[in-house]
Amino acid sequence: MLNKKMTKPLKRISNSAELKAAYPDQFEKIGNLSGTVNLFLKEDAEPFIDPLRKCSIHIKDKLQAELNKMVEQDVI
Repeated sequence: MLNKKMTKPLKRISNSAELKAAYPDQFEKIGNLSGTVNLFLKEDAEPFIDPLRKCSIHIKDKLQAELNKMVEQDVI
């Protein structure tokens, strides 16, 4: 049986600027989500570890600065 309640049509969002404009309070800062999450995996999924990736010496300082910033924000 269909729900006959009238709903507002969804506006198509085609880029990140429109997404930020539609939900401004969601993009003010990096935060933690509350609640629990369920991950559904294939029954035959095999865990693996990707090998370390080397970074170019030209961007090493910039990369380290970004990693430090992410640690300060409790992202990683």
